[in-house]
Amino acid sequence: MTELQLLREGEITEGVILNRHEESGEEGETYWVEYQLGPLLSDKSSHALHRNRAVVDGDTYSLSRPKSKVLIRYLPAAPEINRLDGQQPLIGYLVALPFFGLFFTLFSVFVVTSLQNLHDAILLARRGRQAMAQVVDKWVEACGDRNCHCVSYRFKPDPSRRFVHYAAEDNDTAYHKLSVNDHVMVRFVPDRPEICRLKL
Repeated sequence: MTELQLLREGEITEGVILNRHEESGEEGETYWVEYQLGPLLSDKSSHALHRNRAVVDGDTYSLSRPKSKVLIRYLPAAPEINRLDGQQPLIGYLVALPFFGLFFTLFSVFVVTSLQNLHDAILLARRGRQAMAQVVDKWVEACGDRNCHCVSYRFKPDPSRRFVHYAAEDNDTAYHKLSVNDHVMVRFVPDRPEICRLKL
């Protein structure tokens, strides 16, 4: 609960390294640093200094020289609850885990979408045919951190049939060059007309 409190309510302040030492054991070296909140004062008996100590890794230990400054996360309502901000306890990784999961999901979607776009582009290049399309609508919509300029159009994949296919795409050039009811060429895959792209 203390770590959750520090993560949710903790504030960062500057502290100072008081001392450091290492201990040898069967499992190797253990590195300790002693620190306090606030600057190094001559009155070392003050209870407001909130001294503490922590186990650190070798790199942190080598950088933590006495009197050097460090960042400390503490609870304003209970400053005796604190830790070196450079330390990332297990709970920190657990809290961050959903964000890693979200990143992985978004990255996977990006990869799948890119592969799908590449697949569609190859099909259009190899098997694509052209037809005349008519613009039926265009609009702007929010797409994350940018605006999508969408154009909707219709065309007949097979002139001998009455079937009309409707499609829409985010196409900035088409949005600015075309008006509703304009005619424009579209390239499409005959047996999969949903794979199509305006030709400008």
